[in-house]
Amino acid sequence: MLNEYVTEFNSLHCLGAFEMELRSMPLAERSCHLSQLQTCRNEFASLERRCLLAASGARKAPTTTEGRQCDHTLERLNNANVQLASTRKLAEETEEVGANILCNLYMQRESIQRAKGHAEQTDASLSESRSLISKMGKWWSGLIG
Repeated sequence: MLNEYVTEFNSLHCLGAFEMELRSMPLAERSCHLSQLQTCRNEFASLERRCLLAASGARKAPTTTEGRQCDHTLERLNNANVQLASTRKLAEETEEVGANILCNLYMQRESIQRAKGHAEQTDASLSESRSLISKMGKWWSGLIG
């Protein structure tokens, strides 16, 4: 039965996936999870050795203490797998939120650029109007004076 768990755990590549997730984390968050990863690797290696030894008949049947220890190790590995799935889901959600924010920022940038263009056109029109009014004032002064 333990061999089935070991085989299943190996086929899921959980520790490798966990390590890849750690690489994508910021350094401050990564350091606290590195020890968890190493503990999981050590426990899994120990469990795998025990399973191999038990399968080859090199050892007697595991005692209840060893059985409980194996169950505890498997439980911790399953918990790590659940935590990894949760972390992966959170990363996907964060990526989606980031993409939405970038889209919104792009639209706001376009809007700001259009407003800037309109302001520049208005400024040019005002300058032209000011120049015409000044010329008209001089022309009118020439007629009167």
